[in-house]
Formats: sequence, C-alpha cells, structure tokens
Amino acid sequence: MNNKVVLTYENGEFIVSINDNIISKNRDIEKSFFSFKQIIDNNSKKEIIEWLDIEKEMSKIDNDKLEINKEYKTLSFGKIKYFHGTGKLFYMNNGAMIPLIGGYQFFKFVVSMESNNIIEDSNKLLELCKVIVGNNATYRVEEASFVVSSAKFNYGEAGYNFATNKINKGASTENGSFEEYTKYIIEILTL
Repeated sequence: MNNKVVLTYENGEFIVSINDNIISKNRDIEKSFFSFKQIIDNNSKKEIIEWLDIEKEMSKIDNDKLEINKEYKTLSFGKIKYFHGTGKLFYMNNGAMIPLIGGYQFFKFVVSMESNNIIEDSNKLLELCKVIVGNNATYRVEEASFVVSSAKFNYGEAGYNFATNKINKGASTENGSFEEYTKYIIEILTL
C-alpha cells in the first residue's frame, strides 16, 4: 500500500484521511475506527484467492459480457478489467484506465449483481465509482449494498441497498431508486 492513512483527533472530532485528503469526520470513535480500518483493508488487501479458484467461480456465471483470459489471468466484464497478477481493477472508458477500489471482490459483486438482474446496467455503478474515486472518497460493498464513505456525508457515509431499494443517508433511511442515490452522492461529493 502506497497510501498514507491517518486517524487523528482534533477539536472534538475523529478525522480519517488518505494522503492528507479528509475522508470522514465523526465524534464517535468506533465509527471512525471502523472507517479507518475499512480504508486500510481496501487499500492493502493482497489477492489470496488462487487464479484457478477465480476461473472456476467465474466460469459458472452465464453472461456473454464476461471474458476470462486464462493466459494473462485477467477478467473483463463490459468496461471493467481485473488483473490477477496485481490484484488491481480498472474502469476502462474512452481510452482511460481508472483504478477502482475492491479488486476481485468488487469485480465479482458487479458481475453477480448484473448477471442476477439486480442491477440492469453496471455502467451506471461504474460511472458513480469514477466520480467517487475522483473526489477522494471511498466505497465498499456489503452483500447487496453499496456504501460511499466521505467526510461530506452525515455520519461519514451513505449507502444504497439494491435488494430493498433503500437509501441510507446516515441520519435517515428512505425508499428510492439507484438513480436518486447516484444524484444524491454526486451532489454531496461535488459541492
């Protein structure tokens, strides 16, 4: 991991930052420590899954967009590409390779969600990831949920559950579409 992740206490708040960019502020030490730990986990995990296991798992998925390159040990699905040798995942769009967070696990999440018709078009999620990464925020996935962490949100994060169509804004939870969630995330992050 080449990133400097810091948890500090200042003026009654715990501040989590990556490379001097503030990711979250919170008065609750447990939530701050969880955010701190999550960032470290997201940025330092080495792929411990063997390529043969990945190949076997991915070959069970019936989706024409999924490409498995056994020779170079890469996976492609639409506009994302996973490189097993480095454990890195990229969003490939308009000639650019934008690094994404989550490696194989996020790749598997995207493929599974679209292949199981939980997400109609994963490109909308990937475009959101591009905005998130570009605005020094982080994201993670938990089962059928996508969660964005940033100091700009109430309680440091905002999530969307694809199974229940609920938007968690930290201080409130409401029904809504992924498009409404995306609009909310972009509005907050680009203020």
